[in-house]
Amino acid sequence: MDFAFFNFCTRNGIPIGLFYRDIYWRFANYGKGLNPFKVLMAKAFYWFDLYAYQKTVTKLYLPSLEMGEYVPLVLSDRFAALPPGHDGNAGADDQIGSSGNPSEGQPLRLFYVGGMSSHYQMHKLFNAVSGLPRIQLTICTREGEWKAVQPEYPDLPDNIKVVHEYGDVMQAMLRQCDLALLFVKPQEYWEFAAPVKLYEYLGNHKPIIASAGTLAGRFVESQGVGWAVPYQEGSMRQILKYLLAEPESLEAVRSRCAEVAQEHSWQARARQVIEDLAV
Repeated sequence: MDFAFFNFCTRNGIPIGLFYRDIYWRFANYGKGLNPFKVLMAKAFYWFDLYAYQKTVTKLYLPSLEMGEYVPLVLSDRFAALPPGHDGNAGADDQIGSSGNPSEGQPLRLFYVGGMSSHYQMHKLFNAVSGLPRIQLTICTREGEWKAVQPEYPDLPDNIKVVHEYGDVMQAMLRQCDLALLFVKPQEYWEFAAPVKLYEYLGNHKPIIASAGTLAGRFVESQGVGWAVPYQEGSMRQILKYLLAEPESLEAVRSRCAEVAQEHSWQARARQVIEDLAV
């Protein structure tokens, strides 16, 4: 039914923009543990989708242009980057160090929200933070995902806590932090993945520490909204010690986040689509 409608639009000169969210199925670990016949059928339909998109779609939107290297059949001139956006919900009380300044003996509060799986490995983060008592790390993830990976991680020290909040409670925790994190082990997928949480952090005007060698890290570094750090315990400890010693650098980056955030709201994404598909 979708493709019949797309054909109707194409015949009548109506432009079509379609967002293609991910390309998990092109990676070797897709379908592990599933019925091989079902996996084969699913991949066949994924190929058919792309064949039909090439025939009908005006713009195939991807989270990043880098992902286009993994998308077969569709010509690259159809691709356009359309990463996630944010709601622009940074509140008036969103102040770095609102409960105290790290230079005055207060802890530096780190926050991560998202998955805990083979795609989101953060073992070196846990190890780095555990030796820094003036750092407080909060991991907000689904309870089931944490239970699945918990045996891989050491016993949590006093300065690391794992919570399972969402919605307004999670947003409140994000607003209270000093730094937001995307410090995960770089993998091939992270070379083109544009995580929603990156833009959620930005919308809350939070300086970000991301892993070097990832698309998120390149964005953070190029836009001046945080630091791209090699995925090593020593590198993470070094940047955290620097920020404890130079807390004013956080405020400077936070101001930059507020500027850059204006370009990455959901409204800005909608304006881009309107301009791309204008007839």
